[in-house]
Amino acid sequence: MLFQSGVYTCTAYNDLGTLRSSVSLRVLHPPSCRLRKEFKKDDGDKNADRDKDGEDDDEMLVLRCHVTEGDPRNVTFFWYHDERLLRTGGGGSSSSSDGGAVLSLSGKEEGDYACEPQNSVGAGQRYKQYIHQF
Repeated sequence: MLFQSGVYTCTAYNDLGTLRSSVSLRVLHPPSCRLRKEFKKDDGDKNADRDKDGEDDDEMLVLRCHVTEGDPRNVTFFWYHDERLLRTGGGGSSSSSDGGAVLSLSGKEEGDYACEPQNSVGAGQRYKQYIHQF
């Protein structure tokens, strides 16, 4: 692991005795996340009618951005569509106490979507997913 937080102990000894000193080290670093997509029914009706093309009008695509590491864990998420910041919640950002954020899309919003996690240390890597029309 790149970030080695923990308790470190230094021990010195000679003919006169032994002396130990410990320090607790907390390494702060930007968050990393995982981006995944899933489909869900907008109204929860499993028997929703399909249109003439066989497509489900009530189906939504949900992008979930979940923090896998980072310290501190208080994270704000920024969503992008084709490199442009989306206006979700507060100026393109969303946050969640469970370490994740969700973006819901309809079937007509094709393009590159990205989630960028940020904490007080800095921004993590943007995680991209190309979305086709569905």
